Amino acid sequence: MIQQFLPQLKRQQTAAIVNVSSGLAFVPLAVKPIYCATKAAVHSYTQSLRVQLKNSSVKVIELAPPAVKTNFNKGQEELNSSSAMDVNKFAKVSIRGLERGQEEILPGWSPVARLIGRVAPHAVFMKTEAERMIAEGEKDAKHIR
Repeated sequence: MIQQFLPQLKRQQTAAIVNVSSGLAFVPLAVKPIYCATKAAVHSYTQSLRVQLKNSSVKVIELAPPAVKTNFNKGQEELNSSSAMDVNKFAKVSIRGLERGQEEILPGWSPVARLIGRVAPHAVFMKTEAERMIAEGEKDAKHIR
């Protein structure tokens, strides 16, 4: 979609692309491997696009939310309960980042996730929780058969 709109955006005096990745773009989480991988791809793509458009009028912004208290996280409270960010606070922090012209907006614990992902990527594996959830999933799958 970005490639389709890019010619029009480049003709504007000012324009912006805001890609939404996730704090999980920076760290692997065993119970959400596809989600983490796709958000890591969005992060990488956004960085490359920012370099490609450096000399244009198009600003490329990445918004990397942490876990936010929304229906998206229903059923996963044991993973997010203590660290999930209030949705109103998330919105305020995100808008403030846009107003300040930040290229990367990392609300809540997202900067910590980025740091851990760089310094000690294996530290984020919640093996006991992941193993428990996988075992429960396998048990549930047997009931379906």
